Formats: sequence, C-alpha cells, structure tokens
Amino acid sequence: MSGEWQIPPRWRAEETAVKSMCLLATAAWLIIPIHRRTGDGFWWWKWIPCRVVPFHGPGEIRVVGPPNNPCYAGAWSGDGRWIYLTVTTGESHIWQQRFPSGELQQITFGPTS
Repeated sequence: MSGEWQIPPRWRAEETAVKSMCLLATAAWLIIPIHRRTGDGFWWWKWIPCRVVPFHGPGEIRVVGPPNNPCYAGAWSGDGRWIYLTVTTGESHIWQQRFPSGELQQITFGPTS
C-alpha cells in the first residue's frame, strides 16, 4: 500500500485502533475493522462495525455490516462488487453486502465454536 490513506483526526482523538485493512483491487476503497477505546486499561477496547473509506483522499466514510454489531474482518469479492464481513450478532458469522449499496445477507448459520 502506498500509504495515501490516513486515520481521520477524529478517530485519533477517540483512540481508535485500525487492526487490519483490505484494499479493493482497483485501489479505490478500503474495508477497515475498527477497535475503539471505551475506557482505561487493556480490556477497555471494543470492536465496532466495519467502515469502508476511499483510499485516495477525503470522501464519504460508510458503515457496513449489521448495525451496532462488532466486525472483526472484511474482504472484497474478486470482482469488487461484494463485501464479505466477519461479524458477531450473538455468534460470529459471515455476511455479504453488495457495494456500494446493497442489501445485507447473512451467509453462514448454525453454531460457531
């Protein structure tokens, strides 16, 4: 990655940690799982919904995946039309969402262990 994308100043002020990123093959968008500080100490961090942000310069930051549920990882489909997310909604499952706007669909079900 060329390093053009930077964490927005507001996120730095909120003590937000970006643990990983997944760049779309066209280098236009990033999927970002985010870990946000909620208090003092090591255990006061929590995962929040993933964001998709433009890689080159400022632009709209989009929240993706099930609302208000922690997102741990994201990936693009080979053609860049779908986002795949690992999200916990009681149990961890994989979700897909058409990009840039589309209906969210859970694609794995059942117990996770």
